[in-house]
Amino acid sequence: MLKVKLALRGWYKWLNNSWFFISTAWIIRLQYRLGRLLFRCIRCQDKEKVYQFGVVKLTGNEAATGIMFPPYYQVVLKEFYEDALRVMADPKNCKFRSANDDVNRRLEQLENWKGTTFELPEVRDGLIGSIRLRETVSLRGINTLANILVPQVEDKVYGAPVYVEKATVYRHPTCRLSEAASVLWHSDNHFEEILKIMIYLNDVSEKQAPFEYLRHPETGRPIHIKPKYPQTYAAGRVPFEVVENYKKQGYESYKVTGPAGTALLFDDKIIHKGNYAVEGYRDVLVFQIRPCFPSKQKYLDSHFTLPF
Repeated sequence: MLKVKLALRGWYKWLNNSWFFISTAWIIRLQYRLGRLLFRCIRCQDKEKVYQFGVVKLTGNEAATGIMFPPYYQVVLKEFYEDALRVMADPKNCKFRSANDDVNRRLEQLENWKGTTFELPEVRDGLIGSIRLRETVSLRGINTLANILVPQVEDKVYGAPVYVEKATVYRHPTCRLSEAASVLWHSDNHFEEILKIMIYLNDVSEKQAPFEYLRHPETGRPIHIKPKYPQTYAAGRVPFEVVENYKKQGYESYKVTGPAGTALLFDDKIIHKGNYAVEGYRDVLVFQIRPCFPSKQKYLDSHFTLPF
């Protein structure tokens, strides 16, 4: 009898999660369709480049998208980064992730720590995989950065009203632990209409934990995994043998490097990964964008923009 109850409970949970995933996907798709209809009427546009978008490296004059950086972009970015570092220096403002559970438990109890985040022994000893700010929306300059990039993505990629659903700042420091979580090959099981913008806040070389993804060397096209429930691969982690099989078919792993201010506009349903820094660190600002209907008065606001 107990086995029957557990089986029924498992089926109920599966059906409930499946229904939630499918219904939310349809709601987002409907919002996008209505938004595109509105844009066609008001702006005489008929853009739909969001599906299987891939990865575009934005340097301020990107021919593929036409997304431009204004002259004051770097000034705003510098002010934002300085404020982000000020907030990140207090460990109470941060979430830490380590592949070592003992380290995670220690970092949950930092009441008596008097130094900065960057002086923590776990950080200095390379035991931290990532440091993420608990709250990002109040940082100085973040609305200006959103107002520079998001309207252009809205206009040139979506052709429909969008907003920043989530925002965060995080650091990948130098780490000597084995790879785990987002530094493993994976695909985010987000809905089809969701894209991300990642801005490098510091110079990123191959040693500073660059964003990496699988792509075809000739076309540059990545490999998309269709979002669904249950996921194609458990927890979205793409098995090593699957990645190796794609490489045998001619695909390559490509690391995106660039100076501070480089931005990536990408579909996170592709096979991709982060990296641990070999030297220094990588700091990034990430916006997760989704369509909406009706349009919102702001692209980013604490009332609807959540942390990751």
